[in-house]
Amino acid sequence: MSIELALFLFFSHCCNFSIFIVSDIIEDEEILKRGEKTDQKISLKTKIMLTFGFSMGLLPISAASIGVSIYQNTLIDEYARIAQGAAEIGASLLDGDAVDGWLINGGTDEEYEKTKKLLENVLHSSVDIEYLYVYKIMEDGCHVVFDFDVEDTPAEEVNSIIAFDEDFAGDIADLLDGKEIDPIITNDQYGYLLSAYEPVYDSAKECVCYVGADVDMGTILRMRRSFLTELAAVFLAFFILMAVLVVWLTEYQMMIP
Repeated sequence: MSIELALFLFFSHCCNFSIFIVSDIIEDEEILKRGEKTDQKISLKTKIMLTFGFSMGLLPISAASIGVSIYQNTLIDEYARIAQGAAEIGASLLDGDAVDGWLINGGTDEEYEKTKKLLENVLHSSVDIEYLYVYKIMEDGCHVVFDFDVEDTPAEEVNSIIAFDEDFAGDIADLLDGKEIDPIITNDQYGYLLSAYEPVYDSAKECVCYVGADVDMGTILRMRRSFLTELAAVFLAFFILMAVLVVWLTEYQMMIP
């Protein structure tokens, strides 16, 4: 091999090596620039905080929805039990054989007055009972047997007729047949109420009327709002604590190192 050829091959190899190095340097610079641009758009710390915020926001919302639903259903069941219990006690105090006579004479006899006082004691035995009444269910509506004055709502006269509420549409047939029905939630001129009905039977085991007891659902709604407020306060305190911890870990355990 001649000296000229050897020199030519040597310089060619050096040029190729230099081009390869320069190419690698350019590629590395481009990668760094792309990384810098990405970091400028959104930093790692910001990504972590956004992920944390989304996760911690979704968790309490889901937990609060489930918790409030369970709490409200528990309250409704408890108040339904109270209303049903009051209606059952009221029904046990009534003489079914005397109901039709009270409707005819307008409740003017001594037995009527005695029974009315007993029912009034049931009404005032619990602060949760809003209304207590006795109706005879007939085709033309609810015939009042007993009713009581309460705040802003005067009592109906004996044998006056109250039209069926729309919320009872699905239970009217059972009421006319003297069957037991489940507690019903209504929202009418008397308010937002949970109503329980208990049948009263005469000596022939025929249903002659119903004792109704109502619980104000507004109380349940207020208790639900109070529960939700307390739950939100707990989650907020927990969120702030965790946010401070995540910021500290991100800053001193990841970013600085």
